[in-house]
Amino acid sequence: MFSFNIKFMKIALTAKTRLNLEFFLVSILLLFSFGFTLYQNLTINHRHHYGLLAKSYLELRTDIQEGGDRYLDTIKGRDGRYYYINDPLPGVLMMPFVLLGGALVSQGYLDFLVTLTSAFLVWKILGRKVKLTLKLWLILIFFFASNMVSVIWSPHPWFLAQNIAVMWVLWLIYEWQNKKRTAVLFIALLMLVLTKKMMILPIAAYFFLDSLIFPEEIWKRVRRLGFMTCAVIAGILILWNYQRIGVEEKVLLNFYNYAHVESTLVEKVKKYGFWSTAYFPTNFVNYFLAGPVIVREETANPYGDLSRQIAPPYLYPPLEGISFFFLGPVFLSLIFLPLPGFKKTLPILGAFLVWAGTYLTYNASGAVQFGSRYGAEAVPYLFLLLIYALSTNFTYRAKIVVIGSIFMNMFLFRQLLSSFMNP
Repeated sequence: MFSFNIKFMKIALTAKTRLNLEFFLVSILLLFSFGFTLYQNLTINHRHHYGLLAKSYLELRTDIQEGGDRYLDTIKGRDGRYYYINDPLPGVLMMPFVLLGGALVSQGYLDFLVTLTSAFLVWKILGRKVKLTLKLWLILIFFFASNMVSVIWSPHPWFLAQNIAVMWVLWLIYEWQNKKRTAVLFIALLMLVLTKKMMILPIAAYFFLDSLIFPEEIWKRVRRLGFMTCAVIAGILILWNYQRIGVEEKVLLNFYNYAHVESTLVEKVKKYGFWSTAYFPTNFVNYFLAGPVIVREETANPYGDLSRQIAPPYLYPPLEGISFFFLGPVFLSLIFLPLPGFKKTLPILGAFLVWAGTYLTYNASGAVQFGSRYGAEAVPYLFLLLIYALSTNFTYRAKIVVIGSIFMNMFLFRQLLSSFMNP
């Protein structure tokens, strides 16, 4: 009996030691990954649209004109000035930084703070039922082994707006799952609309389907206030766009014709429109199948012929983006592992399908990017499914896959820096 107790204590001690070692290693990896993110945010030579926009706000203007130069993705308004076509809220969030550091202050400061805030919200969504070490693994997966890397590592204005919008979505998910305070839900929804208005569609589908399955008193209040809130949001957007650009027909097509957009894309939009099933095959490949490009160089062989040899850096990310499953192969587990019951799965799948229906038929899956910034919008919903799938099935092999994908993503992102991120 005495020897049995000693053996049991050794096994327990070994298990505890392994758990402590795993906690230590995953904590180091998490700190390193966030450190890599901060370094990229503060060293990438990015465009300063939101800093310039914040400067205009502080001067009670809304244009983005600086020294008479036209910036990428701007449109000429009726007053002859240039305006940034994207939604306005990120410019508001940049105002404190501009007050301290001027219009050309790095947008990376805001980008990194947004990422940290999102990490806190992911932590809150996971709740107390998820063990501490597993929480750290899941945070690693969400930010560094998924399409989120396409928006958290670059403070360019397009990616920054996407990162901020994902933060609002996480806030909405946490609030809906835990407290369902009507006022807070609509404040967060308003923030989302003023940051990235297309992202309200999946989260609205999630709320709607979840409310049908789990009817509560909150849904009555949501319906009662919904129409009024939508009217306020629509009014704000209409007034904003009218006073800065002017409401006119085909304003987006005019923007495409004027901005730095490839002529082939403009021709596709003219032929098919902004949304069409004609775009589905290309977008499907970009979002779900595309991998990195193998780097080759031509060399002469002894026979005088040219041959193409694999050369450093060996792999390079295509500028149209890399698939979900290459940046985050752990998400493939959703195909094989058991998912939660119908009531929990349907609202999440509904939100994902609304995202897919929107972007798989959109005229472009993005360009000159790492991963796909539009793909980052789907990560919160896939992650909710992953929480259920990995809660009891997170093996050591899965952890090795996560670690490998994190370092592969960092390696590929560094390859992209030389051609685009630091032009």
